[in-house]
Amino acid sequence: MIVSYHHRPSTNLSVDNCRRFIRELRQVAASSFQIDEGRLPNYQCLSLDDPVRSLADKVMVCVRLKDTGEMIGFSSAVLLPIPSLPDPVLHLGLTCIIPSALSHGLTKMLVGGIARHYLRRRPDRTVWVSNLAAVVSSLGNIAIFMDEVYPSPRHRVAPTPTHTLIAKTIVETPALRESMYLRPDVLFDWDAFCFRGSAKGTVFEKGTGSEGTHRNEALDSFYRGLIDFERGDEVLQVAHFSAETLDRFLSKAKL
Repeated sequence: MIVSYHHRPSTNLSVDNCRRFIRELRQVAASSFQIDEGRLPNYQCLSLDDPVRSLADKVMVCVRLKDTGEMIGFSSAVLLPIPSLPDPVLHLGLTCIIPSALSHGLTKMLVGGIARHYLRRRPDRTVWVSNLAAVVSSLGNIAIFMDEVYPSPRHRVAPTPTHTLIAKTIVETPALRESMYLRPDVLFDWDAFCFRGSAKGTVFEKGTGSEGTHRNEALDSFYRGLIDFERGDEVLQVAHFSAETLDRFLSKAKL
């Protein structure tokens, strides 16, 4: 397999090449969601409305087959500008893998690759991240492998001022909500750190029985307690990581 890393990829690509790249991403995403390409959400790195803008704030990792060059998976994170923070928040965003490649350990490779690539640009910094999900296994893995994750059963006290600042900026900034596929009318539950009904009617909706499980029963129970799956809720996690965190993730993760 061939792994490629892309930091704000449209800065190095022509408009036509941005468009070609996005079309490849859309093919992988449609296969991953098992839907027709026309049903894909028009957001993040999948939007063809303005190809340059769609890729301008992304950090991406792509995996291709070595013999054919066919893309079989990608992860695309969004750089979220947050006032008073020295660096953007890395929103973990969108990870798509074609079904036939799901057993190859690509989830760990892609998510770990995003973090590793971003840390190379700021090796001595703590990187703040956000994650929006209704998949219990995804929420549980972030809780295990990131630092100071909120909400999490391992961080039961109130969120720190930085956690609150990041969440408040996301909730109140239309452009950031758009980058996370959050409708303007979706309400945020501050007690649960959860967007109520945000996934309803979208490809991200996880009804009861399709939300996945986490092998850690305490984590599984905690996140199930926050989410109404039939309503289409999604939890917003805010955390941070460092080079030490990444080493722990890559050595112990079993995603």
